[in-house]
Amino acid sequence: MLSVRAMRAKMKKPPHPTNNHFGRFWVISPEEINRIIREVREGFSEPTAELLLLGFRGPIDDYSAAIKLEPDNAYAYTSRARCYELTAEYDTAISDLSEAIRLDPDDPTVHHRRYHALVLKLCSRTRMSESERKELEDKCFADYAKAMELGYGE
Repeated sequence: MLSVRAMRAKMKKPPHPTNNHFGRFWVISPEEINRIIREVREGFSEPTAELLLLGFRGPIDDYSAAIKLEPDNAYAYTSRARCYELTAEYDTAISDLSEAIRLDPDDPTVHHRRYHALVLKLCSRTRMSESERKELEDKCFADYAKAMELGYGE
């Protein structure tokens, strides 16, 4: 399976940029769209390809259905949390990642993912009190430390 970075490098940008009054967009031929869809489907797992091609609601619903069928599936919670992160639903993502950690406390990737979701929430424009901000920062440091302790990135 390809990483997102490798997939982006593999996909060529369409040749002609066009301006409209809403900003810059690319004019893409139907053949180019079909090529991109084919490359995304070949390079990613099915739910991830759907996420990239069709938006986020479909994969969120799919992962929710998987969780209903198998409530102890930490991977499904982690994957659904990623979708929620991409839609800026940070509290829901953090909740899913907390459940994934409860199910699999020794997975360094899940701790690192929750750290990432907490950082995204901290950096968002969400209003919060100083004590809430401090609590989130403490959780960030704790998750990062736990991920490193468990060998994240090795």
